[in-house]
Amino acid sequence: MTRFGPRTWRLALSLACLLLVRGAAFAGVAQRLGPRPTGPAVRVVSLAPSLTEIVFALGAGELLVGVTRFADYPPKARQLPVIGGFINPDLEAIVSKKPDLVLAIRTSGGRKTVDALVRLGVPVLLLPADTIDDLYISIAEVGDSLGRAAQSATLALQLHDDFEEISRVGSGAAAQRVLVLVGNRPMIAAGPGSIIDSLLSLGGLQNAVTRGGAWPIIDVEAVVSLRPELIVDVSSISAGDADGDNGRQALSPSLRDLIPVVRVVDDGLVRVGPRLPAALRRLLKAVRTAKP
Repeated sequence: MTRFGPRTWRLALSLACLLLVRGAAFAGVAQRLGPRPTGPAVRVVSLAPSLTEIVFALGAGELLVGVTRFADYPPKARQLPVIGGFINPDLEAIVSKKPDLVLAIRTSGGRKTVDALVRLGVPVLLLPADTIDDLYISIAEVGDSLGRAAQSATLALQLHDDFEEISRVGSGAAAQRVLVLVGNRPMIAAGPGSIIDSLLSLGGLQNAVTRGGAWPIIDVEAVVSLRPELIVDVSSISAGDADGDNGRQALSPSLRDLIPVVRVVDDGLVRVGPRLPAALRRLLKAVRTAKP
């Protein structure tokens, strides 16, 4: 009789859980559109940087024949053919790659392109990308579509362990009240329902924004009324800046003198992909070391 170690059993359990999620809840949050492929995809176009990262994390980067111009991680993604932007992918460029599967997320601005691809008979896997649970679902589905089921289970287990460790550490800290800005001209905050809101809770932080949707636009008066202890600026307006107090320079003078500000430069925070644990650790470190 073959004996399996504890980690092998956990890996099998992880895969079983992913399959249960797909069977129970997946139908309401993701769709397979167009003709269903007869086997694992071998020519894949990704319309979202987060999905591109998942494909690479599964060891299947060689299957990608097209990505958006914002697919910059891992570095090898920058060498792939570009088929347009995240909100405006080029239909002709996609079709020219002769994909047997196109990966997309529900919040992409290219939904018209997705519908056109389906009409042309191109299989599309439309995935959720709003929560940590969505990340697990996407990993399972992409892994299944690319013939990488075992790799998807391994990746899911690794991410689960990372999130568990972050939650354990965060549960012992005081819940600091923070406001996360993903844009500042205008100011766009991370609100309830956003991936950042989920990450803050996991890391033992309290989101100062409790209503207004996932990405509400706010003004200085609203920020003051929210009474955050700290503003975390993760916007791209000063892309290339290092983490630290230089984030103050991107905000209104009337605001930056009232509330401490720290800047965290990491696009992994807004991509529901495999870098979420590392990005969250970076945010938590910045918050805990920030000076009032």
